[in-house]
Amino acid sequence: MKDIYEDKDADNSKRTKVTLRDSAHRDKALSLDISNELSTLVDALVADASTLAKAILGEFGVGVHSIKVDANYRLHDSGVVYQNGKMELNPNGYYGHSGVAQLVLGHELIHYRDWKSAGPAWSQMGNATEVRAYQWEINYANKFISNPDYLDSYIADATENCNIYGGCG
Repeated sequence: MKDIYEDKDADNSKRTKVTLRDSAHRDKALSLDISNELSTLVDALVADASTLAKAILGEFGVGVHSIKVDANYRLHDSGVVYQNGKMELNPNGYYGHSGVAQLVLGHELIHYRDWKSAGPAWSQMGNATEVRAYQWEINYANKFISNPDYLDSYIADATENCNIYGGCG
């Protein structure tokens, strides 16, 4: 695991572009422009983006969706999508685990999708978009985490977080 730099400024100038495509969703693609500061995520997607593509593309409408993903070590959460659609992930938020990195990205992509579809009303969807994002994580965690004990713990945490927002019971 990389060192944790909670007060470090991320250098988002160096980036990697990854396009998620899947044969089951030929009319959809996600074009991700990812900060190289998110090295665990970048390495996982460059090695094989097919699992994330299969898990997330069904959540999006037809077309190519371009998303810039920046790093921010100062976030108190694993990731965030702001009111303007900007996405940031905390490189420390997935503990050096490539599967968790993809789950965190997927969670934030659900928020991005909701933001894109709701426009200005998105800020009023707080609890509903959190429930959808955590439900996505719960549904797909077994595709990204192979250790059974860690998987059970991850799903339990995601379920607990989801229930805080009124869902996933």
